[in-house]
Amino acid sequence: MSEASQSLESKVQQPDLALDRGKLPNRQSRGVAIDPIAGVDYIVDHYAILGVQSSASEAEIKAAHRAKLLEWHPDRYANAPEVLKSQANRAIRLITEAIEILSDESKREGYDTLLKSFDPRLVSKDGTPIINLSARRVQIERLIAGESADLEVKKTMASQLSGHSESIFNMIAQGFRSAPNDPDVRAAYRDALEKKLVYFTVLEDIGWEGAGVANQPTPRFVPDTESYLDARQAQVDSTREEIEMLVDLKILQLSRGEAPLLLTAGAGQLSAADLEERPAEIREDLLRVAKQSFESHIENVMKLAANRAQVIDELLTNFCEYRYLTPEKERPSDLLVILNQSGRLGQALHFKFNAAGADMTTVALPSLNSIDDLLKDEALNALVESFPDNAIILLSLNPELDILIQAGYVMKKHLERIK
Repeated sequence: MSEASQSLESKVQQPDLALDRGKLPNRQSRGVAIDPIAGVDYIVDHYAILGVQSSASEAEIKAAHRAKLLEWHPDRYANAPEVLKSQANRAIRLITEAIEILSDESKREGYDTLLKSFDPRLVSKDGTPIINLSARRVQIERLIAGESADLEVKKTMASQLSGHSESIFNMIAQGFRSAPNDPDVRAAYRDALEKKLVYFTVLEDIGWEGAGVANQPTPRFVPDTESYLDARQAQVDSTREEIEMLVDLKILQLSRGEAPLLLTAGAGQLSAADLEERPAEIREDLLRVAKQSFESHIENVMKLAANRAQVIDELLTNFCEYRYLTPEKERPSDLLVILNQSGRLGQALHFKFNAAGADMTTVALPSLNSIDDLLKDEALNALVESFPDNAIILLSLNPELDILIQAGYVMKKHLERIK
């Protein structure tokens, strides 16, 4: 992936969160609850657990700790119903975890940094697990159990929902190669490509699900096949590292009694007692099974990625419509791409190039409501004055393609042209 692509990919906004709290029985796999992991899926606010502000002094934290211990001491609940005893035990565990972190200067400093990095909606004030249903998630429980998702029904649905048929597509593609300038043939080929894109987009999601990764984000600023496959390979590599980390976290949960049982391939259910007897052997076995479960799907995932990237390339090469609004002799590297969404304007992407790649910002153009407005001499002159030393391009967006993919392609073609 180019440096410009890497720089811009990091700026892509994440989708809105769909949150739920606690265990989610409807997301179980063979009876194994997919539980959110503290520090990964969400974070517990240790300050809120103790009832102090994040700016609290060491003395204030210790005083709050003592008060909370008295409030939830098990002796006070010796004759209480089991549900209250359970609540007290849980409270003591959370209070103990909080003081362990906040009473240690170096641990507190690291925790404060981590706490600030979390979306506020994923910060649990009372220790209740939170899960982001729309976020990417490695389903480590399923990988450890050696499970394979049954995806055949979903693959059939992908074909039906997209309207893609390989035999019909090949026939239309042959017609396009024979008469690439015929308007009707071009329209039919574009429609067939868009259906095929939807088909492979769904198949890619299904492939990642089979590999134990839910909601894997699709690389966005990828102007060509190579960049797309590089981005997907980077996701594969980072997932391999994440699997090892998550196995260690599940083992930690098991040893602390937060995960009473762990379903594994071959060994059945593991308990904290099993882990105490042979910790190294269990870790090695869990890691081996999880990695095997993941790797068994990755070759297919990368093939699907290559197929999808080829379809995107074909759409961009043949149907990406853009034109320069600045004269041929005035085409410096910096670039303003005005977005034409079915005749509606009002927004542009500004690319400023530097040694590290490119910075992209969104620019509002409230005075431009239509192409007619844009093409008026005074409007165009005003744009040129506002963005001196910039090439200005009008890009007609394809609604089936991500805006950043189309903008990335235009940026790439622009850089090739000015070299």
